[in-house]
Amino acid sequence: MLRTARFGVVVMGLFTLVLVLMNGCKQQPAPVEEPAAFTAIVQDMQALFTIQPATQKLLVIDPVKGDSLNGFEAKVTGNGVTLADAFVKADSLKKLLVAKGWVADSLYQADGPQGSFTGFHQGKDLCLVSSEWAPADSVVVPQDQPLLQENLAPEQRNYTVVVQYAAGIVEAAVAAVDSVAADTTTAVAQ
Repeated sequence: MLRTARFGVVVMGLFTLVLVLMNGCKQQPAPVEEPAAFTAIVQDMQALFTIQPATQKLLVIDPVKGDSLNGFEAKVTGNGVTLADAFVKADSLKKLLVAKGWVADSLYQADGPQGSFTGFHQGKDLCLVSSEWAPADSVVVPQDQPLLQENLAPEQRNYTVVVQYAAGIVEAAVAAVDSVAADTTTAVAQ
């Protein structure tokens, strides 16, 4: 069980590192207007987290297809005091996206003990939601013990919730994913 948990941490860490490196190595996109759908997501984040998300334009890397897409990012950060219940609120954000017509895509799903990553489609748009925590820099974690947030005081846990949004992804790819999702839903229902 512990080996599986550590594997999940390694996978999440590597996935995050690849996204950071790819974003850092790419040229920034030409300026574009912030889409209304992204503005609505930012407003939802602010309402849920009671913190104004930091936003920026950037290239969103589609982790499944590897495409670089012009897009936007909204991020909230804080510790367990300033961003209490970060994972619960991130899950609420995901449920809110689904309620607003976004479709969760299992190809964009990764979970581990230190975080979660989920991708959604709505028409031609892609929305990636990640939430993770890490110990504060001052925390010393023995290498022979698992890193558990429950073992740390709230002020010793740093949380980050990021939403990346890209409009106008290839429609055929979305149709293929929706078709697979429909087949899976049909098979599960039977």
